[in-house]
Amino acid sequence: MKNLIVLIICLLGIAFYAYKHIDWNPPKKEAIYAVEVNGKTVPVSEVRVEQIPQEVYDSMKDNGRWANHLTGDKKRLLLITWDGCPYARAFHSELDKAFGKSGYFDKYYVKDVEVTGKSVGGYCEGPLAEHCPLIWLMHNCINGICIINPKTKEAIIDESQNAKQILPLLMAYATWDTEPLLGKNK
Repeated sequence: MKNLIVLIICLLGIAFYAYKHIDWNPPKKEAIYAVEVNGKTVPVSEVRVEQIPQEVYDSMKDNGRWANHLTGDKKRLLLITWDGCPYARAFHSELDKAFGKSGYFDKYYVKDVEVTGKSVGGYCEGPLAEHCPLIWLMHNCINGICIINPKTKEAIIDESQNAKQILPLLMAYATWDTEPLLGKNK
């Protein structure tokens, strides 16, 4: 009988722990396998569109670091990089070429490059600290690039480490403005 009571208490403890640690309202996300560029379908890999949680925006008053990457009238192209990373250097080079002389992408995007050290970290304060812009951006954008649309509160996240995908993604989403991408195909 004593063992049964201990077992029930353990099961209740596990159930309580699981209940408190399950994200009951996860952000919406969808994989992107191809984009349309000049009437042609271009395959892409390791790309997704994800809803930026409202808690990230709600935490901005207490945690303003990197909040500018999530706000504004234009889409933001974010690269978090350090000079010693080969794929990040390739991304940076491709971005410089894309945003080069023509000025075409400047009409649609703000290019944000955050140069960091080999390791990067940060902390946030307040009741929504785990949802602050700095933490969300590091978690989602540090392995590649993010195209952030402040108007729809969505981000296209490319974790492919393939610099050749940047130009097709920029071209495909240049005119993406106020229409959300999530749920569009349903």
